Amino acid sequence: MTRATFRLPAANPVHSWIGYLMTMLLVAVLAACGGGGGDSSSGSTAGPIDTGNNTPGSGATPTTPSGSGGTSTPTASGLSIESDRDQTAPGGPNITLTANATSNAAQTQWTLAPGSPGALSGTSGGSVQYIPPTTVNVNVDNVVNIIASNGNVTNNIFILLVAGDVIVNNGTPGAGTVTPPAGGATTAGVFLIAGNDFGAGDANGVGTLSRFDMPNGIARDAQGNLYVADRGNSVIRKIDANGTVTTLAGVPGEIGSADGQGGAARFSAPTGIAVDNAGNIYVTDPGNTNIRKITANGVVSTVAGKTGVSGGGDGSGADALFSANLRGIVVDASGTIFVTDARTVRSITQTGVVTTITGTTDQVGAQDGDIETATFTELNGITIDSSGNLYVTDGGFVPGSILSNTANISASVRKITPDGTVTTLAGTGGGSFDAVLGFADGAGAQARFRYPQGIAIDLAGNLYVADRGNHAIRRISQVTAADGTTQATVSTVAGTPNEPGSADGIIANARFVAPSGIAAGADGNLYVTDQTHHTIRKVVPGNNVTTLAGAAPRTGSADGTGSAALFNGPLGIARDASGNLYVADSGNHTIRRIAPNGAVTTVAGAAGQTGSTDGSGSAARFNLPRDVATDPTGNVFISDDFTNNLIRRLTPAGVVTTFASQLVEPQGVAVDRNGNVYVADRGADLVRKITPQGVMSVFASGLGLPQDVAVDVAGNVYVIESSTVIRRITPDGVVTTLAGAPFAFGTQDGTGTSARFNSPRSLAVDDDGNVYVADARAIRRITPLGVVTTVAGPSVTELALRNIHRPSGLTMTGTKSLAFTAGDGVFELKLP
Repeated sequence: MTRATFRLPAANPVHSWIGYLMTMLLVAVLAACGGGGGDSSSGSTAGPIDTGNNTPGSGATPTTPSGSGGTSTPTASGLSIESDRDQTAPGGPNITLTANATSNAAQTQWTLAPGSPGALSGTSGGSVQYIPPTTVNVNVDNVVNIIASNGNVTNNIFILLVAGDVIVNNGTPGAGTVTPPAGGATTAGVFLIAGNDFGAGDANGVGTLSRFDMPNGIARDAQGNLYVADRGNSVIRKIDANGTVTTLAGVPGEIGSADGQGGAARFSAPTGIAVDNAGNIYVTDPGNTNIRKITANGVVSTVAGKTGVSGGGDGSGADALFSANLRGIVVDASGTIFVTDARTVRSITQTGVVTTITGTTDQVGAQDGDIETATFTELNGITIDSSGNLYVTDGGFVPGSILSNTANISASVRKITPDGTVTTLAGTGGGSFDAVLGFADGAGAQARFRYPQGIAIDLAGNLYVADRGNHAIRRISQVTAADGTTQATVSTVAGTPNEPGSADGIIANARFVAPSGIAAGADGNLYVTDQTHHTIRKVVPGNNVTTLAGAAPRTGSADGTGSAALFNGPLGIARDASGNLYVADSGNHTIRRIAPNGAVTTVAGAAGQTGSTDGSGSAARFNLPRDVATDPTGNVFISDDFTNNLIRRLTPAGVVTTFASQLVEPQGVAVDRNGNVYVADRGADLVRKITPQGVMSVFASGLGLPQDVAVDVAGNVYVIESSTVIRRITPDGVVTTLAGAPFAFGTQDGTGTSARFNSPRSLAVDDDGNVYVADARAIRRITPLGVVTTVAGPSVTELALRNIHRPSGLTMTGTKSLAFTAGDGVFELKLP
């Protein structure tokens, strides 16, 4: 049983050992997002007004160099990587990585960059697991770089290692789920059984009742509305002046490129966002390699770029090409749009004419100069002042040759004047790792940043930077000297390096985790996307920090009733004949039991303790248990994945023994009415059968990466294969396709192979033979004839059934009710 996924963008390939080591520390710019965050807006006249990250410019456009252009590479034949979590902790839950490629995803090669802590479960295939180390100094080794290659296409993914005590945010209310009344819920809806629903999600609502998934860019309009590029959900969200969050365009988890009104439109991991004086919103959509526009009444159109084709060529509309590293965006008073695109700054007119202002796609560096000679390393945020000067954050690195052990690295804020002159305003670049990255306030080149990302400007001309790698918000004040030069001084507004967290409160106590986007309002406040914790924060400089929307994850191992209990990445779930639920609390390495009244107890294992020791209760040891299943006599069978690769048995008396060994990578587990155990052995591409006496045999082979199994009353076994197909295996071993198609991802309902799934993680089957599937953001039902319908999720009509976000484990609790795990909670789904 593995978690559902969110999409991640492509990043530059890494080739040198030194480059790898530097990538490991790339917590800012690229950690699971690749996103920019220089998000801005414009006003109706030249001069500062309250419109977003930036005050408007005069409309002056820097001179364009000659000879700008580029080649194109179809991204449709490329490679995207999905991850079920953006962060984990030392000794915490594994992270499942899945490759999506239009060619054969199963041929993907996986590499853990040297210097990145932890390990991978394999080196090839359509899916692998990242295995975090047992111990590591997360203040130093807190970014993991994993490289996937398929043919000549390479993609990076970055995972954040955090200390367990920095992801706690106490007291945040739930998002659209409620604790069921005594005796259970009687109406349709999603109900919290135990734990919490904090962290990633897609629920609309007021303030901390809402949920986001890796929010990136943020902008503010003149009316005080905030707009957020909700990257993990691939939607655009709006937060009105009263704190109410709604989805303005797109559908959570529905990735695509369609233009249209509101929910008819689709995006692919949007990053930057800006708003103009007329209320039009502009979005960088790197997954589609284009620039999108949303009118004030919610109509989405494509301004420039060719969907699915990357490059650097200038032109008009779809003839212009952008890379998959589109980041920040800003619009000036005249309506001209400026974006950061890898190592270039591009301008787009309202008619869609794209021009490269400065920088070159194939030249990496940190050189100041004119528009022809200036070079950049990895551009992120962008903003503009009332004189038409552009400011960009240059925060990243590009490795040198394999043998050189060198890299180009920058951590600076650069200024581009209307005539195209580029200067470094603060920070530095081009030196060694130790010389460039750091944390220091001070004047200009003496200041240090660590992967600066979003940037905004206030009415007084002060710049604000989301210093992602330092978990801090920085301010750059500018003074013009008598000789006309600008003197910049950097100070820290909020946050503390090496102390990531989610704490609100007075400035001195507030903490962030890799802040991404930032907007400055006319009210003097700053608005920040705390991407890793899926929240929107409000900073009152010199005063305090509050969480405006979303809720930071809250994990733990405490027993208790309902929301008083804490979990750490629960995965598999099963129900016994007495109505007790058993949960594989993977991150805690324990097995938990939830009584019918919601009381949670730890029945086997000890939180934070790993191993394979058999024994009673807390004396037993597990290592990231993956799934659980119960037999008719009350035994619980446990898929003990990771290095153990065992099937364990927990008796009703609490005694744990090893039931089966010599498995390759056991995932899902199920038990039939005769006590036979079925195991999805993903590493061996087969389903195994184990008799009650412990005799193991191959039940079905030739299955591609089987992930979970379920068995019906007739003895038919159902299995998830290749992240997109549900197979049915008869008792005599005949395998057929029930629904879905190999490597064809999607969310469409339908019959048989016309239906689509999006990395499903768990199965359950009712007494009538209907199979329920925990899909990426939905619960789907498949009838015995293969008819697939979505019974809960964003696309359903009934509001109470919509709040399903990355469900993991799934089990039947009644004829029309199921329990599932998601995030750090356990929930009940009651169907109409």
